Amino acid sequence: MTKRAVFINTGFDPTIALDAVAALSLSTGDLLILVYPMTTYGHSKIRSENTITQIKAHLDLLKTRGRNIILKELGIGLTDLKTSIATLLDSIAEAKNAGLRVYLDLTGGVRAITVLMTLIAAWFPHLVDEITLVSEVNQMRISLPVIPSAILNDWTLCAVLEIVALRGNVKRKDICRDLGISESSISRAVTKLKNMGLLDEELRTLSLKDKFKDLEPFFTRLVKYTNFQKMK
Repeated sequence: MTKRAVFINTGFDPTIALDAVAALSLSTGDLLILVYPMTTYGHSKIRSENTITQIKAHLDLLKTRGRNIILKELGIGLTDLKTSIATLLDSIAEAKNAGLRVYLDLTGGVRAITVLMTLIAAWFPHLVDEITLVSEVNQMRISLPVIPSAILNDWTLCAVLEIVALRGNVKRKDICRDLGISESSISRAVTKLKNMGLLDEELRTLSLKDKFKDLEPFFTRLVKYTNFQKMK
């Protein structure tokens, strides 16, 4: 199983990071990156240091139980926006280039870091696999796939994903009929979407991965709101 790098917008509250460790079932070899604002202000600095200390203590406890999660601290000096962007982007790229699946957790922390993480996911989708957050309304954890640019540049991928999202369960032959394109083209598209982790297939019947079914409104509007010429 591919190891993960989870970037947590930590801020001054350890609860967010500890919840992510449990909810994402982080295990030995996974990387937990605490992203926090570098500050020299007395009270804020103490809160930040206490937060990191509590997280380290929890990971040390997990290590005694056989879960050796790697911890990395990433201080962001938000007074210099250019340096902040470069530091965060380079760290995310480093994790991805190391072969890790990259998750960005946007549950809490500092608003400016949340914005930077969101922009990086939007502008560099090949570097980020998922965005996760906990809903403030019902405290449920939500996983949002970062749509690879390959989908948005390919009409067939968008069209296949849209039909699967609309139907719920659909066979390949039905997609071929509805789109009027060859079975080989559909096969290539399905393989790509499965490799991206978006689709399940059983007995040649396709469906969205369970964790993405709440996001059907995004997928059912891909063709409508994506600007490209229809290519068959």
